[in-house]
Amino acid sequence: MQNTDNTHVSISSENSALKRGQKMWLCLDALAAFYEHHDMSRISSVSKFNDDTWYGLGSNKYNFIWKTWLPEPEYYPLLLVCKVVAYYQINTLNKKDRTTQPYIQAFISSFKELLNSKGILVANRDQPFQNLSFLEIKDILHLAQIEFANRRTIRLFAYYGFNIIASCSLDVFPNNNFLISGCSSSIPWANCSIDDWVKNTKVALLKEEGETSESIKEVFNKKSYSPLKQSVMEHLINASLVFIDEHHELIKNVFDIIEEEKGKATAHPSIAISTRSRILRDYGDKLNEILPIKYTCKRTKNHKGTLSLQWVADFEWLIQGAIAWLVLLTTGLRNIDMRNLVLGCCQPSKRFDLLNYLITDIKKTNLTNYIIPVPPIVAKATELCAIAKRDRSGDMLFTQRYTRRKNCPANDPRKIISGITFNKLLHDFAAHHEIKLETTSDDDSEATAHCVRATLAGYIGENSHAAIIILKRLFGHSNNLMPDVYLVNNPLIIRLRNKNINDAQEKLASTMAKNIVHGKVTGTKGKQLLEGRNYIEDELRGELKNESLTEMDLHVRLKERLKEILLMRIQGEDIYALKTPVGVICMRSQSDSTDSPCALVGNHQKRIKLNISKDVTDALATLPNPSNCVGKNCSDALLGEDWSRELLHSFDYHIKLLKGQGHKNIDIKHQAQRFIKDYGPLLKDLYSGEREDAYFD
Repeated sequence: MQNTDNTHVSISSENSALKRGQKMWLCLDALAAFYEHHDMSRISSVSKFNDDTWYGLGSNKYNFIWKTWLPEPEYYPLLLVCKVVAYYQINTLNKKDRTTQPYIQAFISSFKELLNSKGILVANRDQPFQNLSFLEIKDILHLAQIEFANRRTIRLFAYYGFNIIASCSLDVFPNNNFLISGCSSSIPWANCSIDDWVKNTKVALLKEEGETSESIKEVFNKKSYSPLKQSVMEHLINASLVFIDEHHELIKNVFDIIEEEKGKATAHPSIAISTRSRILRDYGDKLNEILPIKYTCKRTKNHKGTLSLQWVADFEWLIQGAIAWLVLLTTGLRNIDMRNLVLGCCQPSKRFDLLNYLITDIKKTNLTNYIIPVPPIVAKATELCAIAKRDRSGDMLFTQRYTRRKNCPANDPRKIISGITFNKLLHDFAAHHEIKLETTSDDDSEATAHCVRATLAGYIGENSHAAIIILKRLFGHSNNLMPDVYLVNNPLIIRLRNKNINDAQEKLASTMAKNIVHGKVTGTKGKQLLEGRNYIEDELRGELKNESLTEMDLHVRLKERLKEILLMRIQGEDIYALKTPVGVICMRSQSDSTDSPCALVGNHQKRIKLNISKDVTDALATLPNPSNCVGKNCSDALLGEDWSRELLHSFDYHIKLLKGQGHKNIDIKHQAQRFIKDYGPLLKDLYSGEREDAYFD
């Protein structure tokens, strides 16, 4: 009778949830229908509200690519909220798409998994879901903490995105205001700006890590630059090399003519019409393939016109752009140092035929005649740059289009003074070849020379263990601080680091699974895992009862199943799975925000020193401290045959110590006896077959 009542309650509860879910999804459908035919003219001239992509009126960079950001059907409630808020921001509040789009995209990218884990605005069709008010302040703090631990930064745009959702008027959600109602109480920056909150959070996290006030100040003074996407770099390199490998002779011939004819002229400093006509006559067809010819006047049947001065200036500018990209990609020089390169700066090595050096001053670190090794292609490029000039009388390698009338440097009146002008040189070359200078970050604006430094640093860091040393030498840094900045947040490095982490996690899961299958784990956590193994083994036998498997086959299947479960928990960040110095694996749950035994004393001392409340640190979550591992005295410690041999060796040491020590030192004797008493039974479970009888007793 009791079972019948329980079944009735269960079925009744399921029916209630199903009805609630159906009502919620009917409201979502009504909201989508309400906006389906709304005016989108402020956002797009071709897209409708329910489209998978909103194509913007300006740059494609600010398209709302909903199908890429949230492709899974269970994220539809979140997708609809983001769409409505984006529409409200642009159409009602007159915000720009270049402001709204990065905020919404960053919010989705950062908050997506967190919302999924709590069932907020995420559910299958007709299933109920929680509204945004179920997101708590401690959830946002924990998200910021994890992001800072992984990326050493906190994405400001993501929290701006959440803020515009939380502050959105409920009137724009007809009959659906339950979606975000009350979520403003989840904002941890209620009494300050988002910028200040992010800064204060970073400071608090750095203090927890033991950083000093000076080191924290250095962190905030450093600006991070994102590398360019790999596809962008490939296009730029290919486009630049064409000028060096294929057009070198043509370019030399054209500018040799200009220099030769200029020497004959006595009155007019500009390029004579006869000179331009000669260039057009001799090389016009080939030049038109590189840069479409511009004429001095409209061409008619009787007047063909000739090359315009504007075209010659553009041609010179385009060549310099190609060379600038190649030099940047091989040297990592700063914008200002690129602008100060002089003719003859690249010299061949006197010892190695294939090696050349770029000799320059590094302004930021006051390095004079700094030598950077470069490949032969750079020597060839700088040689071409010296030739491809309308006026070869100056000293600078890179020059602007026209002479500066005022404040001209004595050595070259066409010297590029502004960093903006040099960046324009880079951008104009990319634009000519229809290459979009997209970086790997959604938060960055247009790419700069520093983004190229980050790109180069990424390739070096990905392929060299001596990355910081090489970057310090190549970039002309005075210390290791900046090379580390280029590497720690670089997506190329992050990708390689993640691969190494995944490989290590898979290897660890395999080793743990093998030990569990063979019963070679012990301790409190070991006993729990062995019980779980028995349950999974029974379950597996039931699944495979119709297959003729040997015990060996069953053990292989069991190991694979256990490895899969462990790997899922490790990669899903459910457990830490850290091997500690005392030969145990820390199996502590990452959701446990209380002080672990290994971090208890240290955290308490930090709170006293920094005057931080325990409530604050509990909300942020405290990490374990493996260097202070307490071994078997921690319930999360897992001992195993393959990773606990350090403990076996310590046990052997203490046994020998007792035999040789006698009663000379009472403290050492008691310490050895205690270790033997504590770890003897556990090590006997693991290594009884490797020692004589009664060795561990």
